[in-house]
Order: sequence, then structure tokens, then C-alpha cells
Amino acid sequence: MSTDAPPPPEAPPKLPLRAVLATYSTGIFSHSQNIIYGVIVPLWAVYLELSPVLIGIVIGARHVLPVCLSIHGGTLMDRFGTRRIMVVFGCVSAITAVLFPLLPAAVPLIMLQLLNGLATNMGWVGAQTLVGHMSRGDPAQFGRLTFATRLGTFVGPIVIGAVWEHVGPWGAFVLLAFWSLALLAAVRLAEIPDQPASDTGTRPSLGEIMPKLADYIAAFAMLAVPVIAFVMAVSAIRIGGTAIRSSFYVVYLDQIGLTGTAIGFLVGSAEIIGAAGALSVGLLARRFSPHWLFLVVVVASVVLIMITPLLGSLFPLLLLASLMRGGTLGLSQPLMTSILSKAAGPKAQGVSVGLRTAINGLISMILPVIMGAVATLYGLEESFIIIGAALLLMCLAAAWGALHANIRTGD
Repeated sequence: MSTDAPPPPEAPPKLPLRAVLATYSTGIFSHSQNIIYGVIVPLWAVYLELSPVLIGIVIGARHVLPVCLSIHGGTLMDRFGTRRIMVVFGCVSAITAVLFPLLPAAVPLIMLQLLNGLATNMGWVGAQTLVGHMSRGDPAQFGRLTFATRLGTFVGPIVIGAVWEHVGPWGAFVLLAFWSLALLAAVRLAEIPDQPASDTGTRPSLGEIMPKLADYIAAFAMLAVPVIAFVMAVSAIRIGGTAIRSSFYVVYLDQIGLTGTAIGFLVGSAEIIGAAGALSVGLLARRFSPHWLFLVVVVASVVLIMITPLLGSLFPLLLLASLMRGGTLGLSQPLMTSILSKAAGPKAQGVSVGLRTAINGLISMILPVIMGAVATLYGLEESFIIIGAALLLMCLAAAWGALHANIRTGD
């Protein structure tokens, strides 16, 4: 762990082009699964005629195990090798994908959300950890990971929306199983240095892979570093807006009469703008203070999801807001990951990403449930404004904390 003004990182190691491309490809097929499931599971829940509160529970259930086990999973990656752990969870995500249409009821859906949510989130933790080892915290390389990730999150929702509309649930969930297999192929081709010797060694014992209290204490102790605490707080706000998009945003679009293809296009088109924004982050991080730039674009992303019901059913306005929000997310993601990677140091890449994933998962777990309750009490459209206002107040608190701690991230 480092101080809030870490020394400049070592130069990124030279790797074969095949390994570099495979590593970035893990971003294409990992994080995109979270976005795709954020489209398909709400549609599946509406198809099953679940209530708003139950839909919120279903969406929130996806994040229960990541909250509990992301720190442990990141620790295992640092201890036994990222690729080995990613292969295990990639197999779980592929198997659970085809079980969704086989078990069309609320309780099995919640159970599948638990398992599949953990598996897909750990795939994304692994992709970030691999690039953390490869880049030594270089914002430009994290920007390239984000660019690759946005390609997957652009294509995925559009394709899955069209498959849902024209083939149905079976076609959509089987496609997701193949998406997981593509991630496994990319993981097998990645070759990243700084992995522990046990990455290719003997099979770990049961005691070695069980969660340990000491690992959790060490992970949460990282919050004593002001810059890490700041990143965690703003990341949680950022994921709050994404949780809205992955739950009641889709429900709202369905209620105003948009087709599955149109919904997928709205979600996916934002990602291509995010990809373009990600490539500019290296230049912007040299011109502006990275942590303030991170906070500003997160505020913009919250406002752009908050105003959704004010746009009515006008597709051009919905598309414009989605594209603009995609740009803010594309900028904020590499800023977030590079600041955290530098502050954590090379020996804590996996656990730092796991800690952030756990905190984000907690927000993603409880916010849809809260928003479902608010929608039941005050109405779906009003819930966007109420939840959005709460997130903006949290942004003000994060800004005050950064000023008070005199955080510096541009060193």
C-alpha cells in the first residue's frame, strides 16, 4: 500500500502483441456481461410478471455475493494467479446462463442471480487486475482497456436486445453462455508478468482458498489512505447511476413502449461514445487533476440518468442523454482504475479491485430495492429524481472530503 502521493510507477513491461491483445479482450467479454444481464434480466422479470419490489430484489440479488466475496476473490488472484481464478468463474457464468430459461420462476431467478452475479463480477475484477499488472497504473493503458470494454458493452446490448425480440429468452441466454466461453479463450491467451509462482503450480488446498478474516481486515485498512477512500466513495456514486440504468431504466423504457431492439440500442450506443472518451483520458489526466476530473464526470453521469423521465418518450432525446452519459462513463472508468492501481501498489492489485467491487456491489444490491420501494410509494418517474438527488448530495460530500484531506493524485 502507498501514501496518498505515490511515487511514479515503473515503466510498463514489454509483452508480446498476442498477450496484450488477449488481455484487453478480457475486458470485452467480462464487463459487458454485467451490462448485458442488466438488459436481459429486467426484461425477463417483466416477462415473468414480477412486481416492482420483487424486480428490485431480483436485480439487487445479483450483487449479494460480490459484496461478500469480491475481496476474497481479489486476494486469491494476488495469491494464486489471476488467470486461474478467472477460468473457474468463467465456467460458472457459462453454466448458469443456460439455467435462466430452464427455471422460469422468481425464487430460482434470485438464486441464479446470486451465482451468475458473482461469476461475471469476478471476471471483471480479473480483467482489471491483469491490466494493473501489465500497466503499472498507466492511465493510457487503462484507457485502452476501457476502449476494449466499451466495444463489448456497445455490441452486447444491441445484439442481445435483437435476439430477445426475434428469438426469445432461450436465444438470449444461450448467447450469453457463448459470451462466457469467449472470455475463457481470451484468458487462456493472456500472459501477464508479476503473477505468483502458484499460478502454474500445484492445486491449492481447501484451507488456502477459504475466506480469511485477516484478508478482509487488510483490505478495509486500505481505506485509511485518503486517495483510496476517495476513489471508493466516488466509485460507489458512479455505480449508483449504473444500477439505475441496469434496473428501472430498462423497466421505464419498456413501459413507454420501446422494443427490445430499441432498448438494447439505447444502452449499447452509449458504450461506443464511452470507448472514444476512454482513449482521451491519458491526455486529460496530464492537463487536469485526475481526482477532480473523475468527480466532475461522475456528477454529469448521475444528472444524465436522473433526467430520464423528463425526456418522456422522445427517442432522439433519450438517445442523446444516453450518448452523453456513455462519454462520462468512458472517461471516469480509466481514471478510477488508474488512480486506484497507483495508490494500491503492485502487490495489492487484486485485493484493491476486489474492495472496490465489494463496495460497488453493496450499492448495486440495495439501490434497486430502495428505488423499487420509492417507485411503489411515489411513482416510477419520481423515483429517478429522488434517487438522483440523493446521489448528487453524496458527490458534494465526496468533494468536501477531498478538499479536507488535500488529496493529490497527479503525482
